[in-house]
Amino acid sequence: MSPEQSDNPEGYYLVQASYTDQGANGIDPLRGNVQLTLRHPDVKAVAADQFENTAKANANGLNFVRFTQRNSWIAFDQIDLRGIRQVEILVNPAGIEGRLEIRLGSPTGPRIGISEVLLQGDRRGYFTEVIPLKKSDETADLYFVLKTDSGISIWNTFNLDRIQFLK
Repeated sequence: MSPEQSDNPEGYYLVQASYTDQGANGIDPLRGNVQLTLRHPDVKAVAADQFENTAKANANGLNFVRFTQRNSWIAFDQIDLRGIRQVEILVNPAGIEGRLEIRLGSPTGPRIGISEVLLQGDRRGYFTEVIPLKKSDETADLYFVLKTDSGISIWNTFNLDRIQFLK
């Protein structure tokens, strides 16, 4: 049996398997159950599993995350990085000039990627940026950490809409 194809980037597959043996010689049956969640490679920042000094926001039909302090971050739990060589982000730095670091395990863990300096400049609104990643075959919590010296607040924020994991 194969799962149905979907173009919905908000979705995921939950694969579950269970087994119960028949038991024997007065021993009750043994049971096992395992689940695996497969995310779509294109995820919304608001779907992150952890948030620190950020705010979820809605504007102009977009749902996005506002980074509201220096070193604020979002994290996705247990991302399988095998074969992932880069991420493409949809970002609006607004009045902030900074870099987005990608780290393993914690906001101060090993850095596997860093963006160029992101600033609004001549661009208006959201734009895409590709961030190369160091090769990793780990499955780990993945942190997106804002590094900036700009003045940042709830009103002057760095905004992240989507993240796409690419081979």
